[in-house]
Amino acid sequence: MKTHSPFSTQRGITLVIVLVVLVALMLLSISLFRSVDTSGALTGNVAFKSDANNRAQLAFDQIIAWAGNKTNYMAYIDKGVDLANRNYSARMLATDEQGVPLVIKNASTFDAAWTASSSVSEMNTNEMRVRYLVERMCTEAGLLKSSKCTYVTEADLGGSGRELKSLPKPALRVTVRVDGPKNVVAYVQATVAVSP
Repeated sequence: MKTHSPFSTQRGITLVIVLVVLVALMLLSISLFRSVDTSGALTGNVAFKSDANNRAQLAFDQIIAWAGNKTNYMAYIDKGVDLANRNYSARMLATDEQGVPLVIKNASTFDAAWTASSSVSEMNTNEMRVRYLVERMCTEAGLLKSSKCTYVTEADLGGSGRELKSLPKPALRVTVRVDGPKNVVAYVQATVAVSP
């Protein structure tokens, strides 16, 4: 009488099951790797956006301090005189369809014409570069004229008409460009009004 071992009747089915499990594990590990890679990229983008906003705020603070200085205000904003070494234009410059001035979109052209990049050097690192442009919201340079300039009142800034104690102030459009790692560029833009 011949006896059969229980192992001899399986005929390789275990090998097939092991191969299927290995393929499934390989696919799971690939998807896990992609998931980690994607979440790392998203985290990097959020961190860049936050850092860009912080650096833009520092640039805005410097610009408002410069424009709010009585001497600077009277000499440049009130009289409508350009000042390239402070990246200030006494009139609005050409923009793209999103309202970003064309001159700041080309970094090398901007750096050649507008020289205040060194004034934000403390915001620049090996991976981040900050540039800014200030435009008086007027159609032409020269003395402020209500027919050629946009003004902001305290009512425009959210106050009631009864709180208007000062004359309207000329609007300044401030555009900050932050260049980051991997050739990422962020723009932050705001309209501000200052007075001496």
